[in-house]
Amino acid sequence: MDGRPVLYLDLDDTLISWEGGRPHAAPGAHEFVLWALDRLEVRWLTTWCPGGVMSDSLLHDLGRMLDLPVETLRPLRGIPWERNGSKLNGIARLEHSVLGRPFVWIETEYG
Repeated sequence: MDGRPVLYLDLDDTLISWEGGRPHAAPGAHEFVLWALDRLEVRWLTTWCPGGVMSDSLLHDLGRMLDLPVETLRPLRGIPWERNGSKLNGIARLEHSVLGRPFVWIETEYG
């Protein structure tokens, strides 16, 4: 926790587009990630990080798609959440509602 606002960031259909059945970076994803890393504490909110940690193979795939070094992405942690529950279950409510820490959540259209 570094005191900056938190950015909870989904990957599929936000940073990663699946058009044509193959994953690739969405337009502007590279620039957006660099911008976000400079200003916010980025946390993945995705099934790519079961238990909060992204595997090395997925980190390499993501780095390749976003044209970013793996070392830039490796420190980022995900928020564990139950696959059969809501992603809301994984967000640290205490951190935001009790301590008042600001956050942004970027997600695909839901529902």
